[in-house]
Amino acid sequence: MAIQNRRGSYLNFDPQKMKPGEFAIVQTNDPFATDGEAVYIAFQAGKVKRLATYDDTRSELYDIVDEFINDANAEALKSEGYALGTQNTEEVPSSSTYYHNNSKYYAEQAEASAEQAEASAEAAQVAISFTDSGNGNIIITKTVGGN
Repeated sequence: MAIQNRRGSYLNFDPQKMKPGEFAIVQTNDPFATDGEAVYIAFQAGKVKRLATYDDTRSELYDIVDEFINDANAEALKSEGYALGTQNTEEVPSSSTYYHNNSKYYAEQAEASAEQAEASAEAAQVAISFTDSGNGNIIITKTVGGN
């Protein structure tokens, strides 16, 4: 049995033509890979899985963590805005009856937004560890929320 590999652009990648155990190396234009490069393996014609490298996985996890942190920061800024009595980033004058009539509302909004910011910050605490199992396999452990 010959070893078979395919290579080329994602535009020419056709999983239906692959044989079981065959690799396909996508060198350009893979829309699912940040750098456009990917490796696929076929289990049967049309049934393929994309393989991920350590670098691919690390990059994607950093992007996810950054998104959580940005969400937490946005909630914290919203909470601060409510606490300061701002609306749509414009400060409401303290002499305004609107300001005094809505102080309870803004206090409640600040508290709710602070709780959301705290929850987002906890969700952003992602720990990833890689352990060599000793038999050539690497075990990936992900802990979310600091637990």
